[in-house]
Amino acid sequence: MKDEGAAKMLPDVEIYTDGSCRNERGGYCALLLRGGEREEIVGVCEEPTNSARMELVAVIAALRVLPQPCYVVIRTDSQYVASNFSKLRQWQADGTLEGDEARANADLWLALREASAPHTVIIEWIRGHAECVENQYCHRQAKLAAMSPLTAAG
Repeated sequence: MKDEGAAKMLPDVEIYTDGSCRNERGGYCALLLRGGEREEIVGVCEEPTNSARMELVAVIAALRVLPQPCYVVIRTDSQYVASNFSKLRQWQADGTLEGDEARANADLWLALREASAPHTVIIEWIRGHAECVENQYCHRQAKLAAMSPLTAAG
């Protein structure tokens, strides 16, 4: 567990995330609020995927853009992400993130563990699309990304 006193000295970041999938094509959005500024990350996964993976990718993408250790509050409507984040240490210790018996999405759980390591991270579950403007925004952007036409290689 990280030192709470030290955590309070870190810059604060609020992150809202959402992932979407349509016909195995995924999209995600993360909205970062820090120091009075707003940064948006939107992405597409053109490989076959699912909503759970896109929810994880949104969180990972957001954490990866932070240039220094931060105190981070992530708000997600994904119960899958919110309820399992606290189990990462145990999964790694008991070997269920690697090998033949790895749990679903182990590659992304490992990436999330790595991306969150420098930070003090709190993940809060919020009811999806229930009057949280930031969550609604992320939902729309992730859905649009998942539905966007494929780009031609150039």
